[in-house]
Order: sequence, then C-alpha cells, then structure tokens
Amino acid sequence: NLLCLLFSFTGYILGQPVKLGHIFQEFKDWWDNNKEPRSTKDALSTLAGASEVYRSLISPKRDSKLGKFASVLRALDTTTVCPVIFFLESRRSEAGDSEINGIYDDLESYLVRRAICNLTPKNYNRVFFSLLKHLRGQEKITRLNIQRHLLSLEGESSVWPDDDSFRQHFVFDPLYERLRSTRVQMILDAIEQSLATSFQESFSLNTYLSIEHIWPQKPEPSAWPPFPSNEDGTPNLSSFLKRQNLINSIGNLTLVTPSFNSSLRNRSFTTKQPTIIKESRLRLNAYFQDINTWTEEDIIDRGEKLFVYAQQVWARPKV
Repeated sequence: NLLCLLFSFTGYILGQPVKLGHIFQEFKDWWDNNKEPRSTKDALSTLAGASEVYRSLISPKRDSKLGKFASVLRALDTTTVCPVIFFLESRRSEAGDSEINGIYDDLESYLVRRAICNLTPKNYNRVFFSLLKHLRGQEKITRLNIQRHLLSLEGESSVWPDDDSFRQHFVFDPLYERLRSTRVQMILDAIEQSLATSFQESFSLNTYLSIEHIWPQKPEPSAWPPFPSNEDGTPNLSSFLKRQNLINSIGNLTLVTPSFNSSLRNRSFTTKQPTIIKESRLRLNAYFQDINTWTEEDIIDRGEKLFVYAQQVWARPKV
C-alpha cells in the first residue's frame, strides 16, 4: 500500500505517469530541477494530506461520497484516477462539497459506462493525467467544466458512452460472462440503492450475497424450455447463442443469500418465484411479485426496466 501511495502521489506531484521502478529518481529530478528551493515542510504536508485520502480509498466508508466512489474503483480495479482524486480533495474546501461530489458522480459514470460497454481501460493513464492538467489550468473547479472536458473525449479508448450505446450493452450483453462477479454485484447493488423511496427502510448490503441467475445457467431439462431446433432436429445455433447471452445478461440476474442460491439454483421459475417474494428484503426482487412467467422476452423486459435506473445512477450530462 505504501508503494502504491508513493506511485500515485508522485504522478500527482509531477502531473504525468511515472514508472513504478523509477519513482525515487523521477521525484528527485522534479525536486532538484526547480529555480527556487522547494519547501520540505510543504511537501510533507501535501504527502500527509494525500495519505489520508489514500486511506479513504483503500478502506472506503460507504457513508461518504468518496467512500462510495472508492468502492466502485475497487470493483473496477482502477487506480489510475488516484492523482485526480488527490487534487480534487486538496481543493474541496475551495470548490465546495457539492461540486467535488458531483465530479465523483461523473467520473463514476464515465468508468462504469465504459466497463459495461466493454471499452478498454488501457488509455486511462493518458485520460486522467490529461484531466489533471486540465484541472490545474482552471481558475475555479466546477463540475460543468469537468463534464465538458470528459464529453469532449473521442474514440473507443477514451469516449464517455452515450445513452444509446450504454442501453444496448447494458440490456443485451452477457455481463456475467464478460465482467467479474464483483463488478456485476456492484452494478446490482447500486441499482438496489437507487430503488429506495422515502417510504422504505434504507439498509446497506454489507452481508455477503450471491448473484443468482433466475433462468439457470444449467437448467433442469424438465423445468425450463429446451433450445429450439432446426427442422432436421439439430440445435438452432443462433437461438442457442441468443439464449446463452440473455441468461448471462443483467435482466436475468439478481442478488440472493448463498443458501438460497445453492438450494434453488436450477429449479423452475414457479419454484423460485414464491421463495424470492417471501424471503428477500431487496427492492430489486420486489419486481418478481407482479409476473407469472420467465421467458427470454421477460428477461429483456426486466433489463430495459433496470436500465431506466442505471441511466439515472450513471447519468451522462447533455451540455
């Protein structure tokens, strides 16, 4: 953790990517190559401030905006944004909580949308150091200014996906196959939190939950419809692939306890549904109270409904 802190801190100070094995030399060159002597006291104070921020990133508390954002970064396994976070936190009192927290919402939307749309993270060093340079060139930090900067990025390596692209991937991609389970769980958790209303109790999903496929990955033949066949009796490949994708799409996924997952894993929908309704406290699962079938069309329909919330959680501004 100390090495990671120094790595991110040096990038923050220099305003450019550094090589892990060259941290000391690059910092020394920066320190020495200055017209006026640098203040050791100021540098240590800056490092102390960054270390407190880094502590919040590696041990996130969900009751703060930075803590929630850090949980998302952990699920996405992304640390290249840390120098930007150091800068934003160093300007929090000047810019105000509303602006800084709003910027975290936008950065989260940028990262989550790109992950769901299967866009590469390989260019994030360039993206976020460009953003850091942009931030340092502003007289005043505003959320609107950062939004415009992120929206100006183009190309698959850096674009902020729009709603049409986000919807297509969110609803139809086999996210369970393509993303790590921790990332899918983060997505479902965020949507669960967004479903809360003022009339409902709020609670955090701190306990361990499992991702459940409503239509099982390996269904019992007597409980779920077989794959459509061609006229000659051979499996219809396109239908097979479509169903496999939908089974692993977000519309077919929910969160349950491990005991539920193991006891009802491959059972029929008519067996699963009443247990979900009776046992689950999640608003995510209240959806199943009002349906009687679970077909491929039902999976797509639920995916579309979940997208409405995902679009709000990870909003992309139109400025």
